[in-house]
Amino acid sequence: MSEVQVVRELEDAGGWSFTVRVGRGSEDRLHTLTLSWADHEHWTRGSIPPSTTAEAIVRVALAAQGELPERLDAGRLTREIDGFSERLSAQLAGS
Repeated sequence: MSEVQVVRELEDAGGWSFTVRVGRGSEDRLHTLTLSWADHEHWTRGSIPPSTTAEAIVRVALAAQGELPERLDAGRLTREIDGFSERLSAQLAGS
């Protein structure tokens, strides 16, 4: 399994933008994930730090898609991955 690490978090008017490092053996790749305040609140009720939610989102996307694009949007992943919210809840419960 790939290692996932948030290396940068920026807050903006609608939520956050994260730079996330995904380790794949000797190759690390950087991805940008956007997460809206509304989605974070919906999934966590504010009980989990946004960076922890971001890591979990990337883990769910990796498990479902394998390869990730350079840019990810959490809200869009809910439309692209069947059962995303349930998978995310399970991932967050294991964090």
